[in-house]
Amino acid sequence: MSLQAAESEEQSGIHMPTLIAKYFLHGVAYSLLIAGLVIIWAFLLVILVVIGSILGLLLGFLILVLGVGYANSFLSGYFWDIQTPTKWSNLLVHGLVLMIALGLANIPFLILEYMVGSLTPIFSIVAIPLLFVIHSLVNGYLGKAVASMQGESDSSWTRGQSMATYREKCPYCESVYVYKASAVKRDGTIKCFYCNHGFKVDIPIETQKKPDLMSSWRLTCPRCGRDSRYERAEIFYGKAKCHHCNETFDTESSG
Repeated sequence: MSLQAAESEEQSGIHMPTLIAKYFLHGVAYSLLIAGLVIIWAFLLVILVVIGSILGLLLGFLILVLGVGYANSFLSGYFWDIQTPTKWSNLLVHGLVLMIALGLANIPFLILEYMVGSLTPIFSIVAIPLLFVIHSLVNGYLGKAVASMQGESDSSWTRGQSMATYREKCPYCESVYVYKASAVKRDGTIKCFYCNHGFKVDIPIETQKKPDLMSSWRLTCPRCGRDSRYERAEIFYGKAKCHHCNETFDTESSG
């Protein structure tokens, strides 16, 4: 068994309750956001179809896909600190892939829900909440998986540098895990996957970030303390606006 596989197995045994809770919350939050989005989208779709018929229907579908991509991108950043590209083309791919993945995953649940409908009321009371929990876990897991794919494709390092991995122990919760070199921020710190604390790490000089050679940077907002990836076009005269709290800050003083 490889080092990464062994460590992953050890982590899953120690922190599985935390991971399950985060998957569940991600799934529930996604369902709520999409429910609200669909209500707004339904009214918009009627207007678009009246105005443009088939063209309006196609435009409405694209808007829905973009909304799904944006919603999951936001939740992945909030729950997992995964920063995904926010261009409309990336959000379109994000939303489309996620909708296909969830559509395939929902087939077994539709069958189970049909079977639950034929059960006695006593069994239904138990089965319905259980299906809701499992469904939310699946939604959260797939949401994170799709966002991770998008996040990796947005790496500003070369493929060889970004794929480099290192083993580190968190000084706060003492979890030992493998992290990618691309997870290291400009100030030489990483954020623990489990307890969310940041701490310093030592990485080889050849894999450290070089801002003058990059087309994008990962910066930390001094107000809310959250990380975001910024492209050159988002930085004006050494200042950038936080993607989370909208605070404008000096990029030279951010870590």
